[in-house]
Amino acid sequence: MVIHIPARSRYHSLPLWIGILAVYLAWPSAAFSLQEGQGDLAEPALPAPSEWLTGRDFRLQLQKPLQASWSGTTLRRLTRSIAVNQRTCIFLDRRIDPDQTVDFKAAGESLERNLQRLAQQLNMGYCQVGPCIYLGPLATCSRLATVSEVKRQELSQAPAAIKSGLTQAVGWRWKRLSTPGDLLQQQIKAAQLTLAPTARLPHDLWKEQTLPPLDLAQRLSILLAGFNRTFQLDLTTGQLHLTPFPKTVSLARNYPKKLSSANLAKVKARFPRLAIRQAADHLEVRGSQEDHELLARLLRGETIRTTTTKPSLKRFTLRVTQAPAAAIIDSISQQQKLVVRFDPGLATKLQSRVDLDLKEATLDELLKKTLEPLGLVYQLKDQQLTIAEKKP
Repeated sequence: MVIHIPARSRYHSLPLWIGILAVYLAWPSAAFSLQEGQGDLAEPALPAPSEWLTGRDFRLQLQKPLQASWSGTTLRRLTRSIAVNQRTCIFLDRRIDPDQTVDFKAAGESLERNLQRLAQQLNMGYCQVGPCIYLGPLATCSRLATVSEVKRQELSQAPAAIKSGLTQAVGWRWKRLSTPGDLLQQQIKAAQLTLAPTARLPHDLWKEQTLPPLDLAQRLSILLAGFNRTFQLDLTTGQLHLTPFPKTVSLARNYPKKLSSANLAKVKARFPRLAIRQAADHLEVRGSQEDHELLARLLRGETIRTTTTKPSLKRFTLRVTQAPAAAIIDSISQQQKLVVRFDPGLATKLQSRVDLDLKEATLDELLKKTLEPLGLVYQLKDQQLTIAEKKP
């Protein structure tokens, strides 16, 4: 679940049942500025696979400010406009309506935060598969990056005779009216694999698309996720099977690092959703790809912001009866420009109803009053609100 809305004044009121009007602050700098409407011309042509940003350039581009506005345009046109102008690949899951009409304003936040905010506005999820932004159902995006990395690990164990074809990053382009079944066959043939007889995809017709250089696991993860599928490769026979998209997934990695007890405790506190164990000469870590990526940056010596929001600076006044906890969290996150993260398994619990009667409460008080009755706890750092079950 991803949420981004700019902060408002010191005192707040949360009208939970009549919706929220988001107020966006104008920023002076911008990557580009434009306005679009229903009278737009044809969609801009997609860059060639080699023209998409990758690696460090891709990561830097995500942090650059974006200033633009769209009114009455389709989601496909909006995302393609951003992708082409920013040279940042964006892929829409087939289950998301690309022709839905969207009004959206990017007022100077980073490209990444604006895409996350767009996803939240349309009740979509956001994730990254290599140098490609994937927008799709929340449940899919909460696990897709991790599924892709797990599959990359599996393919890295392939015999030398076929390994290069599985791990080499190559661009991908397909034409309008391509079918996913044909695209799957093309990828399998190029990798010198065979497709299991039962591995079939429903008939569908896709728009033209280009993808940046990706390895086979990443390409297939993007192709299959919209069908709620992933894959399993028999490394002995070279036959690829389609399997259901997992309901839970965890990525295990070792890091050649030995930390003191004090530093280990700090790392665990910084990454509450990672299972971290110090072995003799390395760290054994299990969790999501997104958390692994942040941890790896920290261990490399990169600076990762850990500024904690000071709840006492903002106040909330509200009175609600039998309101879903999720609605309250959504309202808080929208007003405070937060990214909310939680395991999909907690979605049902967050639909539980709570009563609140607060006057000039701090953010800490509001979150505790909302979550503690449900046996949940939270951590707020870097404008990211992480919700988890309270440990015994």
